[in-house]
Amino acid sequence: MAIHEDKDLFSESPVTDEKEILETAFGNETERNTNVDEALSQPSQEKPSPGTRIIYEAPDKNNRRDYTGFSVEKFQSESPFVSQNSNKEKNENTRTGGQAFEQKLREKNAYPQKRPVPKAVAEEKIDEKEILRRRYIEYKKSGNLPKAEDVAIDDIDSMEVEEIYVDPPAKKKKPGAGEIVRRCVLAVSLVAMVISIGVLLNQYIQYKENQQLTEDLNSLIITDAPTTEKNNKPEDDEPATEESTTRPLTVEEQWALLKSENPDVVFPAGIQLKYAKFYAINQDFVGYISIDELGVGLPVLQSEEKEYYLRRNIYKKNSKYGCPFVPTENDMVSLDRNTVIYGHNMSDGSVFAPLNKYKSLSGFKSAPIIQFDTIYGTYKWKIIAAFLTNADKEDDDGYVFPYNFTKLQSDADFMKYIELLKERSLYDTGVDVISSDKILTLSTCAYDFDSARFVVVARMVRPGESAEVDTSMAKENENPHYPQAWYGKKKKDKKKNPYRDAEKWYYYGE
Repeated sequence: MAIHEDKDLFSESPVTDEKEILETAFGNETERNTNVDEALSQPSQEKPSPGTRIIYEAPDKNNRRDYTGFSVEKFQSESPFVSQNSNKEKNENTRTGGQAFEQKLREKNAYPQKRPVPKAVAEEKIDEKEILRRRYIEYKKSGNLPKAEDVAIDDIDSMEVEEIYVDPPAKKKKPGAGEIVRRCVLAVSLVAMVISIGVLLNQYIQYKENQQLTEDLNSLIITDAPTTEKNNKPEDDEPATEESTTRPLTVEEQWALLKSENPDVVFPAGIQLKYAKFYAINQDFVGYISIDELGVGLPVLQSEEKEYYLRRNIYKKNSKYGCPFVPTENDMVSLDRNTVIYGHNMSDGSVFAPLNKYKSLSGFKSAPIIQFDTIYGTYKWKIIAAFLTNADKEDDDGYVFPYNFTKLQSDADFMKYIELLKERSLYDTGVDVISSDKILTLSTCAYDFDSARFVVVARMVRPGESAEVDTSMAKENENPHYPQAWYGKKKKDKKKNPYRDAEKWYYYGE
């Protein structure tokens, strides 16, 4: 007998013979014929359901390797009734018969096509872990993990469902219009806060830098002559002391030292040694203003470019503090009729901010003297007026009081100006003014209205005159002359401005 390597569908043993296959699967020939006869002798069903039946076919001896053992046959008739003859014809195409053959296949657990099992039955037969694992996979594919309360089994393998106890992420809802507005407002507020903090920090840094710069500059003023070693040594019988080995430098020696330290600087003739170091730093340096009682002590500069030092320090570096400066047209050698100095009114109290104390009579009494020295001379000035004015003509019915004139040659015009000046002053200082006097004007910003300026005017102490001021003679001005904008700011009617139609004084130059 020839042995074939084809494996039986119902057994893992090699196929040996056709007869053995049939006997193994369906019994001997007598049993098969009996089963066929029984199947044929059964009455036909009145209403068999149409469908597909799988029948067994004998192997083709000529082509054993293509043998499958089964063929699919469909009922040709859609009629609910099938005749006995048609059943017989179909059964004749098989070796065993229809229903008995299918039953035999089921018993042998070798049904070729796996019929679908109802879901309920499948879940009963599948292990609970497997059910939960499949459910987890479905959750994971959909992007959502099951909640903890959906978990029925606690001892799940962590490798399979390590995230099964994690609550699914909440679905993000699209924000509404109100929420969008709230977020925008919050973002703008945060940006504004960050900017404000940055501005405040920058202001503080600049303030500290300017404070340190002021201290360094004040240290440059030469008040005491430096010392040097004496040329002659003490006698042998004298003990060596500091005084015996050092002596002050002479003025000539100090100038020689300054010029050797600053070889590129040409110092003008007549410059005071006291301020020579300022001039060595910047040749635009023209003077120094100090009010000791108010803590003011600043170098004053002059540039050919208008307002050059409005935002620059003495080193010509950008600074919001700037430097007090005089206009280009002022003569800083012989001094004009009016010397004007501009300076910032800083909110941190620096530069010309201390001048705000002169807005009160008590402030004047605390510091009635200003010292302003040029590089050529030292001068003291007695305050004669302090007033508010405007820089924009729109704030005073088209008029600007020309307090910042320089070269006023007419004595009559000068005395007229002094008269109008005292009319505007917040108080009468009691200091007299004559036509030959020279005045000093300090101007800074004010915040009483948009273009407000606060101005302090002082006259030079005359030769041989005492620098003392009898402040007991000072008194407040009950009705000073303000610009029209001040009355509007104070919510007063224009008709109540007593100076609305007052005489307007103009400066026409030399």
